[in-house]
Amino acid sequence: AQNSSVIIASEEYNSSVVFLASGALTLTTRLAVEPNPVGLSLSADESTLYVTSQRRASGSIVCSAEGSFPIGAVSKIAVSGPSVTTTADAGCSPVRVTNDGTYLYVTVRGDDTVKVFAMSNMALSATVSTSYDPVGIVYNGYMNVVNSARFSGSPSLFQYTTGSGTLYYQQSVSTGDVPREVVVSPDGNLIAVVNTGPNTQ
Repeated sequence: AQNSSVIIASEEYNSSVVFLASGALTLTTRLAVEPNPVGLSLSADESTLYVTSQRRASGSIVCSAEGSFPIGAVSKIAVSGPSVTTTADAGCSPVRVTNDGTYLYVTVRGDDTVKVFAMSNMALSATVSTSYDPVGIVYNGYMNVVNSARFSGSPSLFQYTTGSGTLYYQQSVSTGDVPREVVVSPDGNLIAVVNTGPNTQ
């Protein structure tokens, strides 16, 4: 993630988020977060960062689909400082996160769902079932989700409309093998999917 003065990156195996001065790329801050952070999303005003962590350091709810460890989390971080202000449970292995200015949308790979949180207070608004192993997600007026189908099912791109803090299914198309990321062109007319398997698209 990047705002006008800082580049922000997750360190999955160091359980931290680093802040780098965008010009010299010098490290300014390393902030500890919940274990295995992977997804980052900035608010439109660049003041708040949202981070998904695939598991929590502790907790009573165990993720049974991916193994015996606490479920994951999504954290709200004030960029000025920086500091973690709120952390919420986010299901079994949350991976990517995006926002539409009002709500956060988190792909939860182990639960085959997208969780929707209010950006203001991190309250859970909805849990929407999708296809197998959702990973990449991007918003362009529609919410686009790639389902990687690592172990079963068919890899696909699902498209939803948003409203009232939830998602409404519109259509889906097949993709190449094990899609992981999805991006939208600046004019919004093209969607590109990055596949990790041999059948690319």
